[in-house]
Amino acid sequence: MRNQVFIYGIYTIIVVSNLSCSHNQRTDKNNVSTLEDSLYLKNVPAQPGEENWKFIDDLKSPMWTKHPWVKAQPGPQEADLSEGVNFQMGFPDPNGRLETAYDDLHSFLSAGGVQSINGEYTIEIAVAPNLKAEDFHLEIEPKVCHILAGDVEGIRRGIFHLEDEMLRLRGPFLPLGKIEKHPFVQRRISRCVYGPIK
Repeated sequence: MRNQVFIYGIYTIIVVSNLSCSHNQRTDKNNVSTLEDSLYLKNVPAQPGEENWKFIDDLKSPMWTKHPWVKAQPGPQEADLSEGVNFQMGFPDPNGRLETAYDDLHSFLSAGGVQSINGEYTIEIAVAPNLKAEDFHLEIEPKVCHILAGDVEGIRRGIFHLEDEMLRLRGPFLPLGKIEKHPFVQRRISRCVYGPIK
């Protein structure tokens, strides 16, 4: 008896919910059935044409323009890059696959008011054959930072990690010490529909 009451209750809930859904639908002048709820907007404007898509210009614009640095002086355990940077590119890159990462780092430093030619701080980029694909190792000292990796992708990630550290410290400074990163997921490949095709 108890099971029959339970089954009857379930059927009642299903029937009542179906009836309530059918009463929430209406038919407009073109006999098109639409849901009449808070998500239905009958006066939605037409989608603008591609000539009005402002985000395309945003994607083409420079990523780094000006950093609102908060700190003017480095902390006791931070390297100071404010007097400019000198690069030593010792990592072999015959196909030029690191050019975009180098350009990004130059733009990043420039947006923070840091010159990237003949500066007092040295960033050395070199090979560490013992590191696996995409791994990188940073050795940050008071006057020099070593970015070490076994492949191009490791160097790229090391460069972007330096940028992240400066953004985190809110100034042209780096934390002294050693940092080593290994990707949890390797060979991540994706493509945005608005991304470059070449």
